Amino acid sequence: MDFSNQPLPRANLTFEVVDDLVGAHARGRLNGAPQVRYAATDMCPLIELMMEASNGRTGPLLQTPWLDSITQLDLRAALASNQNIWLDETRRCGFMRTTFDPRVEADDLQRNRFLITARTAAEAAGLLKPVAQSLAAALREMESNIHEHSGAAATGILAFQARPSLFEFVAADCGAGVLATLREDEEFAELDDHGLAMHAALQENVSRYDRFTME
Repeated sequence: MDFSNQPLPRANLTFEVVDDLVGAHARGRLNGAPQVRYAATDMCPLIELMMEASNGRTGPLLQTPWLDSITQLDLRAALASNQNIWLDETRRCGFMRTTFDPRVEADDLQRNRFLITARTAAEAAGLLKPVAQSLAAALREMESNIHEHSGAAATGILAFQARPSLFEFVAADCGAGVLATLREDEEFAELDDHGLAMHAALQENVSRYDRFTME
């Protein structure tokens, strides 16, 4: 029996799968034919995959043959393009590059339109209006953090996707990262673990600026 033309097994693209693909790519082991096709149904793992070895626009794994050729094709094509803002036809999925500086008043119109669309999509997914407003505010705060702390704001992206009872949103950039940023403060100069850095950053008043001075 000839199995050469049989369709490959399909699975969802998850963060665990992204870790495996990134690791295999780093070791040069993704050059052969794939044994499975991953469907990028969820946005967050797809964005993480895109940022691997990326300049913030597109990485080598965004169009890997390990992804299927159908799922989120419009989103994946837009991510690989030069567009700074993109929304799908339903306005339930979209992204905005962090090229619009929140400190520049002239950029407010583009940013506010995107955030309003994200809030409306969250409400359409079934979230209460105050929750949807809080999520849009969180996106705006994340955008500000990218400009203030990443050191590579031009590489950043905000994205969202709304489905019934589900709202995904993500902020990502190719900047210094939490660990390197915290190490600028003498208190955390010896910190060498990304997980511990993330835990520390979630504590009140912790940043690269001396929290005792801030108090």
